[in-house]
Amino acid sequence: VTPSYRRHLGPLHDPIDAAGQKARIRMFQRAFPDLRFEIQTILVEGDRGMFHVVVRGTHRSELMGVPATGASIVIEALDVVRLQDGKIAEHWGVVDLMSLHQQLKAAAS
Repeated sequence: VTPSYRRHLGPLHDPIDAAGQKARIRMFQRAFPDLRFEIQTILVEGDRGMFHVVVRGTHRSELMGVPATGASIVIEALDVVRLQDGKIAEHWGVVDLMSLHQQLKAAAS
C-alpha cells in the first residue's frame, strides 16, 4: 500500500490508515486462526481494481463480543481499490457481515 493508504469503511466511519487496516485484519485472524481469502475474480482497468473473494475460517476466539462458537463460516466480500504506482492507495469494501452473524448465531444455538 502507499504511505497515504486509506480504507473506507462506509458513511458512518472515518477512513483508516494502513495500521488501522492491519489491526482489523488481525482481529479477524485472532477470531478465525485458519482464515483464508479465496480470490474469485480480479478486474483492473486504469488505476482502479475490483476483486471478489470468498472468506472461510473457523470461529475459535471472541469476535466483536461473540464468544467462540467453533463454527466454520463462509462469507463473501467485494472490494474496489484505487492504484497508485502499482500500490493500493484507497480501498472500499463490502463484506457480508449479516451472513457472518447469522452463521455464528446458528452455531451458538
